[in-house]
Amino acid sequence: MSEMKPLVSVVVRCFNRGDTVGRALESILNQTYSRLEIILIDDGSTDNSRSVAERFSGVDYYYQENKGLAGAREAGLCRAKGKYVSFLDADDFWSADFVTESVAALEQLDCDFVFSNWSTDGPGKSHQEQLELDRVSYLADFQSNTAAGWCLLSSGETRALFMRHQCGVPSATMFRREHLSLGWNLQAISADDWIMIIGLILEHGGACAFHRKKRWTRWIDGKNICEGTSDMGRRARNEIHDMQFILTHFSARLRQEEIKGFELLIGQSAFDLAHISSHEGKLLLALKYYGIAARTKSLVTIAMAVAKCPVLWLRSYFR
Repeated sequence: MSEMKPLVSVVVRCFNRGDTVGRALESILNQTYSRLEIILIDDGSTDNSRSVAERFSGVDYYYQENKGLAGAREAGLCRAKGKYVSFLDADDFWSADFVTESVAALEQLDCDFVFSNWSTDGPGKSHQEQLELDRVSYLADFQSNTAAGWCLLSSGETRALFMRHQCGVPSATMFRREHLSLGWNLQAISADDWIMIIGLILEHGGACAFHRKKRWTRWIDGKNICEGTSDMGRRARNEIHDMQFILTHFSARLRQEEIKGFELLIGQSAFDLAHISSHEGKLLLALKYYGIAARTKSLVTIAMAVAKCPVLWLRSYFR
């Protein structure tokens, strides 16, 4: 008798996605890998998400009051029994071989998590296409080093990469369940996935592998909290909050250069938010964020930006 395949838990977080959750569930049920546990966390939906989900057999449906991205994913993780676990957003969908190829990589390469490239679709895809893995410069130096075309990174390379970038987004990634002991942190706003992976790396010294083949589709329609295209101020505030959380929560484990890197991200987001506040005529708020940005930006840059604030305030006042 052949050895039984390992169980894979798939956690789907859904919040008012009755228009797309059926497509996501179909993509799971149509996988070439059959030993799946499908856990759908309805995070307080008020639309028809439940009625759509209940059309599908083999899906464990759970409803909870809205707890946000991390809260829903953590609720699913707590119920997951599989050796491996993935988190598919209800607006995304997988190619039929996503699970099969991800499990094979985890089994053969003995790494802690793997992630795959994606295609981008939807009415808001134009800018988001630049985030696809074959287009980002920070992955250009990594070449395929396995027979199946995966780029296997050492634990040191994995740490160096994820301390600078979050490229293993939830719908792209499959994890070893045993190495998710820290789970999802509910204090995160939009970088909950990045914070979770950083915790995994710091706790277990995790290594990863990624593939440039596009094995899933990322749906962009302006409803995703992480897109930020319609409210750049909100996006900057979220980034400042989450990067400050990383520095506080992991301070004892971060290296000095890693701390500096997150401080630079905070400084850039603060500078962006100050610029936005200036154009909105919020002078005091702009000065507050320019003060934060001054910790990492040159004083000349800050002084030139601050000098423009009165003019921008007057423009907004007489608009």
